[in-house]
Amino acid sequence: MVSSTIDLVIERRTTDTVGSWPAMGCDVQVIVSGTDEISSSAVRHARDRIAELELLWSRFVDHSEVSQLNRSSGRPLRVADETRRLVELMQEGVRATGGAFDPTMIVPLVRLGYGESLDGSGRSTVLDTDLHQRGDTLAIESGVDDEGSWVRLPAGTALDPGGIGKGFAADIVVNEIEELFGRGALVSIGGDVSVGGPGPENEGWRVVVLDPDKKNVIDEVRLARGGVATSSVRLRRFADAQRGAENHHLLDPTSLAPIANGTFGATVVAGSAAWAEILTKWLMVEGRDRLAVLDRLGIGALIVDVEGCTSNNAWHNYEEK
Repeated sequence: MVSSTIDLVIERRTTDTVGSWPAMGCDVQVIVSGTDEISSSAVRHARDRIAELELLWSRFVDHSEVSQLNRSSGRPLRVADETRRLVELMQEGVRATGGAFDPTMIVPLVRLGYGESLDGSGRSTVLDTDLHQRGDTLAIESGVDDEGSWVRLPAGTALDPGGIGKGFAADIVVNEIEELFGRGALVSIGGDVSVGGPGPENEGWRVVVLDPDKKNVIDEVRLARGGVATSSVRLRRFADAQRGAENHHLLDPTSLAPIANGTFGATVVAGSAAWAEILTKWLMVEGRDRLAVLDRLGIGALIVDVEGCTSNNAWHNYEEK
């Protein structure tokens, strides 16, 4: 277990215990049901576990497993089980969205100017010069043998866990808090929220949905288990090295340019935070037409674009009454 040096603020409220700290380049908040030392221990476990996963997956950490995979030039590498599962989840997301979700956008993103972490740490992404502009996620090989998990990226492919890494980390921590501490929890990493187990007063977990500028509340949803994720073109902005202007980090995999289709933000309620994250990228790239597709799957979704704020019918199943 990683021993984090991050200052952790823990607050015991009437029905739950709350911890907050910075990690993965954003703000983290963890709410655990109960107000005793068990709940406080669960919050500290969340802090250490998220730090551990960041060291495995961050493209801004030179020795992370993702950074090593991106330098592997087609060689198989031994990785933690969590890293293999993350990579396999990425492949599932690419298949489900027809490539609208694409975790290989790291090369064009760095070339546009998003090479340095936005958390002020000064950490940067270092890429080999022979990487493709768009990699082949579906050609990645992975597995488990007697020595553990392994992954092989095809030569020229590099990965950026980005949002899906935050969502999957939140899912992992919620599951571990339930299993190890017997408590329900809400874990929010940069707005990617995973919930599970008994919520405060046994009424499920309430999640506030903000507008694309993250300034105003546009709705509230409640769920007992699953994930909520929001993507926005208004946040995580950086200086565009090619145009000399400010730009955002969400790229269209077809054009390799920042999304400029009139979609400003999207929120999805799904079975996990990782899948909610995948599906928000689908909405951001392909627009409001995908609301109906998600509706048929029973997945709640909301989109904010040039036409306003629109949600599908499944969304109303989760709205706070």
